[in-house]
Amino acid sequence: MDREKPHLGTVQETLLIPLYARAVENRKEQALLRDTRPAGGPAPR
Repeated sequence: MDREKPHLGTVQETLLIPLYARAVENRKEQALLRDTRPAGGPAPR
């Protein structure tokens, strides 16, 4: 299967930086920022 590279604009590329930083921080044992909602899961009530 061939992979297609996504075409991102300047804003979308810039938003990848904080998204990546949040993902890295969330993996830490004692993270300052914690995302308790799983990816693709329903929003908490």
